[in-house]
Amino acid sequence: MVFMNWKPSCTRSMSANRLTFERDAHGVKLTCDNATLPTDGQNLVHRATTAFLQAAKITDGVRIHLEKKIPIAAGLGGGSGNAAATLLALNETFRSAARFEKVA
Repeated sequence: MVFMNWKPSCTRSMSANRLTFERDAHGVKLTCDNATLPTDGQNLVHRATTAFLQAAKITDGVRIHLEKKIPIAAGLGGGSGNAAATLLALNETFRSAARFEKVA
């Protein structure tokens, strides 16, 4: 199920995980309700966001909150699904026409 709005923020829900996006002045600020999950460049959501902002030449930043319900490292594709949802949500949040082959 996907939840979206058309303000300068966006919410996406992938399976049991929920991601909330809001534009910010600069940088990538990722938070998570699960303290054991890294929120820096080790995280796929953070990596996807950084790659998107660079590929789309966006200088603004974004705040992202991840409500993690799919177990970490369970082989269920939670991290990959979150990264894919992140690219779609950022495209909507920033009203970008980014081509994802440039992001990959």
